[in-house]
Amino acid sequence: MSEWRTVLSRLQTLTGLIDSVNFGPTFLRRWPGTCSVAAHMLRFFAFAALASTAACGPALLDPEAAPPATLRERLATDVTRLLVTTAASTGSLVAERKVEGAWASADVALPYANGEMLIAADAADAITIEGLQLTFDPIAIPPTVFAGKMAELRDVRVDLADTVRATAVWNGEDEVTLTASLPLSLAWSISIEGGNTPLGMPTLPPVPVQLTLRGADAHAEATLVGHAPGELWTWASIVRLRDLDLAVTAAL
Repeated sequence: MSEWRTVLSRLQTLTGLIDSVNFGPTFLRRWPGTCSVAAHMLRFFAFAALASTAACGPALLDPEAAPPATLRERLATDVTRLLVTTAASTGSLVAERKVEGAWASADVALPYANGEMLIAADAADAITIEGLQLTFDPIAIPPTVFAGKMAELRDVRVDLADTVRATAVWNGEDEVTLTASLPLSLAWSISIEGGNTPLGMPTLPPVPVQLTLRGADAHAEATLVGHAPGELWTWASIVRLRDLDLAVTAAL
């Protein structure tokens, strides 16, 4: 009966909103005396919609409903939002500067600030990655890359550019693995000796990844591992970034 108590509570709220509707002078001039009828109709449709929800999906209304028993059930029920565990996630790339015809290289660690994954199942054998966003704290570039000058990449954000659907390989009901190529977009800026310059949104090459999800009941965890060899971005053929590696852990 808890779902019906929720329906009645929401109906009272909606009724108050409907009663406060101002139909406006134009409505009154064109259809005098019809405001009461319109309000009654709005109440009827509001109750019908809420009653239908309670009858067809009480678990959606009842905040005390039990969580899905298995990972497969969770992913099939709705989109699962997983938050990036920054302390357990790692990443790196290579920054280079051309000096006298040769590239001087330095490894750069990627410090995660936050992020999230949105994952769902749209069939027994398919998983969709609905969303992925990774943001990073300022990324220090070694002085050797910019001729001894202090430089940082700032406001770095990586987003999934489009939904990705991939074949799922299930190991029981609580573990699934998939491989896919992710189309990613990048937003960032660069600071050299304190001056900040936006770098636009370059098109990144698709990043091949392996995604593994595990969990049961109220717990779920994802591990995404990706490697994009080769050039990611270049400036005037003097400075470039290459060889992106990501190992991202996210959980409910």
